[in-house]
Amino acid sequence: MMLDESESDWDLQSGPGADLALMSDADVIEAAVQCREAASRAQGRMYRALQELERRRPPSKRYRRGEDARERRDAADGVENAPVERGPVMASAEVTSEIALAFTVTEYAAGKLAETSADLWARLPRLHMELEAGRTDHDRVRVLWEGTQDLSSEDAGKVDAMLSAASGSMTTGELRDAVKRAVIRIDPAAADKRRERAEKRARASLYANRNGTATLALEDIPPAQGAAAKARVNAIARAAKSAGAAEQLPALEAKTALGLILGTLPLILPPAPPGDSPGDP
Repeated sequence: MMLDESESDWDLQSGPGADLALMSDADVIEAAVQCREAASRAQGRMYRALQELERRRPPSKRYRRGEDARERRDAADGVENAPVERGPVMASAEVTSEIALAFTVTEYAAGKLAETSADLWARLPRLHMELEAGRTDHDRVRVLWEGTQDLSSEDAGKVDAMLSAASGSMTTGELRDAVKRAVIRIDPAAADKRRERAEKRARASLYANRNGTATLALEDIPPAQGAAAKARVNAIARAAKSAGAAEQLPALEAKTALGLILGTLPLILPPAPPGDSPGDP
């Protein structure tokens, strides 16, 4: 792939081949910003290429029957899904498999790329333009894409028009909050539908950590129950700390949660009054 003259000049002056050690602090920061913008433009171009691939690989009837089967399973589980609004560019099993092979990623990761590229074309075109221009980045694209999943294409387009141009000037946290407010304003029921659907797919997950420990997590549980569970665990852990437990509070909370689940929580004696000792009569 040949670079145009402007890209070649940029690469020679401040790209990876430039001697950063000879630059001032301001120039080094500017080089980093330019690299970040170039990466965003490249990602925008990647999504454009994936959209062309999706246009050439429309979903087969078999794949669409698979979609129908998933929708029926969701309906049986009480999970409501918004109707799929199809267009000439859409994710398919064929494209997902090609992306997984070409990018050396899992089918799940490839599916996310395919879905994102299709939605950037059909639902969030302004956001895609901002990415291609280098004015926003992939992290912000993910925030906007994920935050509009429960909206119709028309309503997603409204959020796109409201926030995409300003997305590059917000942190991801600020953008996430802005998307939530926009979704509530445009479709107040969308946030509730998203929460209800997630709660129906709540699960307890266990996975290994790199340091030889494990993480046990309760995912997508009702927030009120989660807060109540955390408060109870914290209260018991604080009582153990007051009774003389040596561990730090976070470790005591972890042990308390395991003890409650496994039924192995030890008896926590109240702290002795000041001045008392085990040998006092």
